[in-house]
Amino acid sequence: MQEPDRLTALRRFWEGWSRGSARDIVDLLHPEVRWSSAVLDRDFRGHEDVVAWLEGLRREWKSLTVTLDRAEVAGDDRAVAYGTVRGFGYGGDQQLDTPMIWVAEFRDGLIVRGHIFTDPETARRHLEATP
Repeated sequence: MQEPDRLTALRRFWEGWSRGSARDIVDLLHPEVRWSSAVLDRDFRGHEDVVAWLEGLRREWKSLTVTLDRAEVAGDDRAVAYGTVRGFGYGGDQQLDTPMIWVAEFRDGLIVRGHIFTDPETARRHLEATP
């Protein structure tokens, strides 16, 4: 059985971000993309804003490793990826080791909305609250 396109797209997005290739993921994003980060309590809108955010993460962290554990379909137009992010800053004072759950919504085969959660229960509630 072939993997649904939205799972493939979400995996490609995750892998591109993990490699630090923010520019490589633009073709996966809808022009009206909005990505929300619960970690930063901020929204990023449009290709350039999302790419600038992802590229900025690579500059801010000496090491940032994202591990994808699994991805699954979450309805007709959504997919969810579960993993972990670990990192440390250049000065040694910044450390990160947390679960990461990405909920992606699709339009026309492209990611139009993304939400990042660090708590699986909060991600689950978000999925239940948004049809």
